Amino acid sequence: WNANPGNDFTYSISGNFTTFNNNVHKLSTKGYEIINGASRTTEGFPMGYFWGYQVTGIYQSEQEIDNSPTSSIGTVLPGDLKYADVDGDGSITEADRTKIGNPTPDFSYGVSLYAKYKGFDLGIDGAGVYGNQIFRQWNKGTFAQFNYLEDRLNRWNGPGTSDFEPILHTSRSNNYLNSSYWVENGSFFRIRNIQLGYQFDPEILSKIK
Repeated sequence: WNANPGNDFTYSISGNFTTFNNNVHKLSTKGYEIINGASRTTEGFPMGYFWGYQVTGIYQSEQEIDNSPTSSIGTVLPGDLKYADVDGDGSITEADRTKIGNPTPDFSYGVSLYAKYKGFDLGIDGAGVYGNQIFRQWNKGTFAQFNYLEDRLNRWNGPGTSDFEPILHTSRSNNYLNSSYWVENGSFFRIRNIQLGYQFDPEILSKIK
């Protein structure tokens, strides 16, 4: 869109929008999967989708653990992540792992704005994506040289204190399994460039050489 309202003022707006439909129709053999950490590529699913346990909360007490599906993937204690019994068999097993995210966005977009008034001109360029997830890998390590997220200040430290941030305890291996706890929203909009300019009178430039 270009416009010239007058009074030495002009402006233009441009944009783009792209949608994504990402689905694997066929692999080499039926049932074959490509696995790389938390990422899987499986027939009938998006390429490289995230695979793991679905977090439903935090175990608040021993009584809650006793009243929940039995965990056969490791010992759980109050303050640990609680996983969903996806297949409904009354036990948390590896079979309860499921799709927990998709790294491919639903769409991407961009916009550029340009305006000019007399000798001044202004250009702004931005772009973004929407609908994708990111698997946070950098702070899964338990070593001292890694900083913690600020969210960990609100970690579980007693019944009722948190229903999402688990206890801060490096020996709780249950909390380091691939799960939706590590999946974040990857949508963003970023202003990539802002440029402000002024065009001097050629006669002035000529005089000052």
